[in-house]
Amino acid sequence: MSKYNLFYNENNCTRDDRTIYVRNLDSKVTKEILWELFSQVGNVQDVFLPPLDKDKNEAQYALVSFKTIHSPIFASEMMNGISLYGKQITVQPKGKSMHSNLFMDLRKNGQLAYQVEQDMMRNYRDQQFSSNSNSDYRKYGSRQRSYR
Repeated sequence: MSKYNLFYNENNCTRDDRTIYVRNLDSKVTKEILWELFSQVGNVQDVFLPPLDKDKNEAQYALVSFKTIHSPIFASEMMNGISLYGKQITVQPKGKSMHSNLFMDLRKNGQLAYQVEQDMMRNYRDQQFSSNSNSDYRKYGSRQRSYR
């Protein structure tokens, strides 16, 4: 049995548990760009991008919150190291979230936890079919062919 409980009740989790930390961002990156980018790996709830002080030579960062508990670890694994405006971004679960230790262990092992990946795919599939009210899957449970 895994030392990580990957099937947490969504109601018992804090906002930090659903949030990732994104750093090394270019000054051209906007909240809308981050929203669109991270919507590819989960349902984004909020993006916090602090204003950049032009006088100081600070690195730009952002916090992206998701609606589901498994999105942060999946987003961290999928988006860490991608290039955005010529800069390689770093993506990881927010500091003291429940995903921090799991993410570090996955980095050491070089693999994404099978349970998390499967749960994300199941979540995505369920959301796609439930959001489309005209879907045959929603009306009938599955597509059935009639043979003559």
